Amino acid sequence: MAATPVSSLVLMRILESAPGRYDAGMELLTFGVAARSRRDAAGRAALIPGARILEIGCGTGALTALLLRDGASVLAIDEAPEMLDIAAERLGATKGQPRLVLQEKAAAEIDGLEPASFDVVTAAFALSEMLASERAYVLGQAARLLVDGGRLVLVDETLPRTGLARFLFGLLRLPLSVLAWVLAGRTSSP
Repeated sequence: MAATPVSSLVLMRILESAPGRYDAGMELLTFGVAARSRRDAAGRAALIPGARILEIGCGTGALTALLLRDGASVLAIDEAPEMLDIAAERLGATKGQPRLVLQEKAAAEIDGLEPASFDVVTAAFALSEMLASERAYVLGQAARLLVDGGRLVLVDETLPRTGLARFLFGLLRLPLSVLAWVLAGRTSSP
């Protein structure tokens, strides 16, 4: 699953610090690609009717809402309680949603979940914020959690395929990457 470049680590942190504006900020930064990518991911997950889905980094619940609409049962995790509060409000979790469990949990903590307990594991715009070693660990755990024939559905930053597009992407991203490095000591990795 590919998506247009999303943001640097710093912009993501800024958006996450104001969860009420996160979705609007993502749409602005991605020129609408974030929403289209989530819809595509939900469609790929829905190929397994009534799927049991683990959503890593659910954020404000934008993808979660689509998964629930398609009839899935979802365990949605995020390490930011503010984001989970918005997801709970958006999804009606406070009123009780029998097919939804929201948990405050970091991606690396999925190692405590039962093996082969999900038909689909999905993550939208979460992996690019992890170090390479964290990504490898989380993806290994995701594979362990999938049933035979299960699906891993990912949406994240990617590098453009053509030379000109890569050059323009690098040019656009350079100031953001420098700012991320200065402020956070690292940047996100497509």
